[in-house]
Amino acid sequence: MEKRKKIFFLALITTVGLFIIWWIVFNVDIKNRKAIKFDNISNYDVSGSLIRVESDNDIFNIDNVTLNFSYGHSGTAGGQYGRKGDYEFICFAFYFYEGKHECEMIGVSEEKSKNIHKDYRNIQNFYYIKELSYDEFNSEKYLANIKTFSFFKNKLKHKENLKVPKEVFENKIGSVGFCFAEIHYSKSYGGYCRGVWNAIYINYEYIDAQTVRLSEGGSMPDLWPSEPYDQSFFD
Repeated sequence: MEKRKKIFFLALITTVGLFIIWWIVFNVDIKNRKAIKFDNISNYDVSGSLIRVESDNDIFNIDNVTLNFSYGHSGTAGGQYGRKGDYEFICFAFYFYEGKHECEMIGVSEEKSKNIHKDYRNIQNFYYIKELSYDEFNSEKYLANIKTFSFFKNKLKHKENLKVPKEVFENKIGSVGFCFAEIHYSKSYGGYCRGVWNAIYINYEYIDAQTVRLSEGGSMPDLWPSEPYDQSFFD
């Protein structure tokens, strides 16, 4: 009987000790976590589109990095810039990618010097999320109230949680890009290229082999191809 009591008290003390250790580690971990919330309104023409990223914490296992994205536009988005003749507007496509690959999505003015994409859903280093038609993206659901001055709150109707593929976290320190882009089909070159696009970046840094800490990254404007559009394409 005495032996059983000793075993019981030893088990109880061990359990309480483990609980205290867990509580300390848990609370220290919570205190070290920070919420993330930023958008890319500050660096581009406010008449265009807006992306916002939010998260209650900034530390994630790379197998489960899920963030809340809001996005929309203040008026008619893209599409109308689809070039007539050789180019056909297809859709707005959404992607994740490591920031260093940003220039690898070939634009409509670059396809003559590079091999254009044969499948816009399968572009190397770009992880396809989904696509929206011109009518879908220009519906009331994606309309945003974008303000010129930062002290006014920018209102976005559409929100969704998206999981970042762990393959995006290629480097010890880097940035996760999230973008949506106009996709055009070139009849002459038999492939796809992008038109106007918009992107936001979330910085990351590995804490250990399976854990990353995220932080506010850069914001960027809608990117036009490096060569200007020929005005005739708008006629």
